Amino acid sequence: MVDSKPKTKPVVAPAKKEPDSNLVRFRVDKDLKDAAADACDALGFDLNDVLRSVVRRIANERAIPFQVNPPARPDPTKAPFTEYGAYLDKDLAHLKAELTLSLLATFIADRAKRLAEERDKPKPNVKLRQRWEREMREAAGYHRTLNTRDLALVERVDAKYRALLAEPR
Repeated sequence: MVDSKPKTKPVVAPAKKEPDSNLVRFRVDKDLKDAAADACDALGFDLNDVLRSVVRRIANERAIPFQVNPPARPDPTKAPFTEYGAYLDKDLAHLKAELTLSLLATFIADRAKRLAEERDKPKPNVKLRQRWEREMREAAGYHRTLNTRDLALVERVDAKYRALLAEPR
């Protein structure tokens, strides 16, 4: 007897394709991030999922899904260089802090290189190595914990490590 049922192919689930994605990074105060993560957690959400959802809504709706006050930018027609100067100072202070962090990273790399070179010498200068190790540890500490909003501290740290970096070999 012939089977009258048509033969069907087994259904195979398509292979999962990894979604194309990009990493988005931005700076935010640690306390603010922790508070936001705690609030999301209390509501049963993960902060990263909430942020992805907000980005998706902005893209789909072509609008921000909540009320946002635009950043205060001075009107250049009212006071051309008085208010605008304060705005630029704030931006320049942030830039100075970022440059100082970069300077600290360069300093740490320089000291690590000098330490390696000194260590490879037949008669290394122990006092010099100890000084460089101390300077490197201090710079690493600043690099991890520098309060970038404290412009006076940023200026002092920048001046100190810029001078140390300029020392002849």
